This record gives sequence, structure tokens and C-alpha cells, in this order.
Amino acid sequence: VAGEGPLAGQMEGARLLGWLSRDALFEELRGAGVLLFPGRWQEPFGLLAIEALAQGTPVIAMEGGGIDEFTDAGCVVVGLGDVDAMASRLREVWQDPRRMEALGRSGWELVRERFSPETLGERLERLYERVAVG
Repeated sequence: VAGEGPLAGQMEGARLLGWLSRDALFEELRGAGVLLFPGRWQEPFGLLAIEALAQGTPVIAMEGGGIDEFTDAGCVVVGLGDVDAMASRLREVWQDPRRMEALGRSGWELVRERFSPETLGERLERLYERVAVG
């Protein structure tokens, strides 16, 4: 578990990594089999999940908020707050290495195509043009 917060004391059995630098986080994400992204609220976007997908790491995420922007590839989505479903999907994915690899590859491709600096730059440019025209 990366990061710090009030729930750290409740992470029995987990390896607590504490706060990580960007490079250390990416290294951990590359080495992870799956990222669990258990949203507790309507996540506006979910940058950590995108960062995992960019490293080729599949994501199991709880639905809600802005994660709909990227969960169509590389992700398995469960209902908000459905911890049992998240655990079940984790078992299924973990027991199927080919599926895990395919999810990681498709997530990496999604990030490359949808969130590359070039793609985002073009989208911002079009937005600025629309705003400038009024």
C-alpha cells in the first residue's frame, strides 16, 4: 500500500510503503500484478489508475466519477463500495495470467492513444479555440 493516511493502521497484512517519489511509484506499479483502485467517492478522474495502466499494470476499480474516461480498456470495474466483488475479480484475474497480461497491454495502448502529450495537446488546443471564438 503506497501513501499515507488515517487508514494505514487498518491495513493488516499489507506491506506499507509510505509516501513514494514519482519514480519509486512507477517502479512499484510496473512490478505490481494488479492495481486495486477502491474509490470511496466520485473520483474526478483517477490519475493513479492511469499511471498504472501506463506501466502496463491492469486495474480493478470501483465505478463512479471520472474513471469512465478510461475503464474501457485494461480495467475490470465493480460497483462502488462492493468490496466482495473487488476481491472476487482480483482472484479471477490473478488466476488467469493471460487475461492479466492482455488487460495490461490493452490499458497501456489506451493510455498511449488517448492520453499521450500529443493527443492531450490537440484536445486542449481545440478547446481553447472554441472558448476563444465564444
